[in-house]
Amino acid sequence: MIDTAVSGNLASAETFDARFRRLDEARWLASRYAPADERRALAALALFHQELLRALGMKEAMIGKIRIQWWRETVEALQSGDKPRRHDLSEELAWLLSGRTALAQDLHTLLDRFDEALDDHLSGTDHAPGGLHEARHHACEAGAIYLAARALNPSAAEVWREALEACAIAALSAKAGLPDATERFGSARRLIRGAPGDLWPAVAHLATVRPGPAPGPLGQRLAVLSAVFWRRI
Repeated sequence: MIDTAVSGNLASAETFDARFRRLDEARWLASRYAPADERRALAALALFHQELLRALGMKEAMIGKIRIQWWRETVEALQSGDKPRRHDLSEELAWLLSGRTALAQDLHTLLDRFDEALDDHLSGTDHAPGGLHEARHHACEAGAIYLAARALNPSAAEVWREALEACAIAALSAKAGLPDATERFGSARRLIRGAPGDLWPAVAHLATVRPGPAPGPLGQRLAVLSAVFWRRI
């Protein structure tokens, strides 16, 4: 049921890093500007986010909710000190929480947000722009960015939470081609200006999806480098 489950040897941190790069090159590039342990944490959280996105994208919303519940029980077991499930991402989350126990509640909060969006799918909630369901999708993306920032610097992430979430929502709006994307990006750019450097590996990738033509591989690298160096998206 869970895509990253394995029956043989569990994935190494290096394998996770390579998987992270394949799934999201821009986010991976941004993570390179963090220290080694933080890079590993960002990879684990990015792959966890991908699992939740897969659940949200299931044609049968109930199957998506079952996947969310599986991960909820996985996190609860790790909180209780139980042995990780025989699953490579479960093992990596165990490593993550062993040094960052406070992140467990943030993982649950993110799971709740995806669960609420799936409830909308089950009930056939209207997907009209500007509606409640769009806000739930925004909350999912905002929660993922905030969680990554918390892994890097919990206290700074709390101070800059509004700015971090605004950046995530602006990027999602740009990806979706929403008419307010440019306005959202302008507002987010102002809010995030001045954020401490150790938060930027969690947010710099968003510079690659700002409104306008999509950058190529070199353009992505330059956009991320510029975001980290100048601390702006």
